[in-house]
Amino acid sequence: MVVQLRAASKTFSTNGDVVTALDAVDLDLAPGQVACLYGASGSGKTTMLSVLAGIETVDSGQVMVTGEDLTRRNEAERADLRLRRIGVVFQTNNLLPEFTAEENVVLPLLVKGMERAAAGAAARRALAAVGVEHLVDRLPAQMSGGQRQRIGIARALAGEQELLLADEPTGALDLENSRALFALLRERARSDGTTILLATHDPIAQEYSDVAFHMVDGKVTAL
Repeated sequence: MVVQLRAASKTFSTNGDVVTALDAVDLDLAPGQVACLYGASGSGKTTMLSVLAGIETVDSGQVMVTGEDLTRRNEAERADLRLRRIGVVFQTNNLLPEFTAEENVVLPLLVKGMERAAAGAAARRALAAVGVEHLVDRLPAQMSGGQRQRIGIARALAGEQELLLADEPTGALDLENSRALFALLRERARSDGTTILLATHDPIAQEYSDVAFHMVDGKVTAL
């Protein structure tokens, strides 16, 4: 399994109140599987992705990602695993404003040790795959919200990681582009064996997924 959660629990304290973001969650995702995770805002979807990416840690339980037990790894080790094996599409895109679209995609590849020419070629392929190859030299401020979102997706795709985590990847896209993106992700899973987990409100995501889950108050159930 690429993802294995066992009784994973996570709480936050907010203004004296304890919020349960993950409530003894069990979850298995196999290589090449596409899964979508539905739930209202505040249900715990983003926390789930953050835990699987090694950004957040659980209070209890086990989190296995690509064969690594994240509960036994320190912050630097989790960051290294995220760089090498996990692609993350953030809801806010997290593009560096002073760099062009191509540079935003290239930078993580260079950090991984890829040669500059190879990184540039991989970045341009990823940008073309999401239909924004014409934006290679533009800064994020010169793009629409949907374009920035697709740059963030291209950055995650270019790294060829084993696990792709996407938080509302179609939130700023129209129906046509949403379908194109979901089809692209499904094809990536089929061709490369990438495991994909989509946290989304988009109802059409389920059409392109192998399995769907619903999250309420930190609990996950299969749909």
